[in-house]
Amino acid sequence: LSSDIDYYLRVKGDSMVDIGIFEEDLIGVSKSANTKVGSVVVARINNEVTVKTLAEMSQNKVVLRAENQKYDDITINPKVEDLAIEGSCVALLRESI
Repeated sequence: LSSDIDYYLRVKGDSMVDIGIFEEDLIGVSKSANTKVGSVVVARINNEVTVKTLAEMSQNKVVLRAENQKYDDITINPKVEDLAIEGSCVALLRESI
């Protein structure tokens, strides 16, 4: 597999099903991938890890979008809340079909 992958993360939940990322999938995460708006990212918010699409990013506002209409966007002020973008999703592995 790609040498760009730093680690794999098992997906929990159904917040990304509309773009084909399902519960129990493994995503390959690159810490060095260029994180830009539109990327699927692994974000740590106040010590909780989530996989979302980076919808907006500025000094005062970060918007993380679930790719499932059941869920609202997560809007964070990185100056107030503890936010770390840990990497971008660069691969997807599914063990069952």
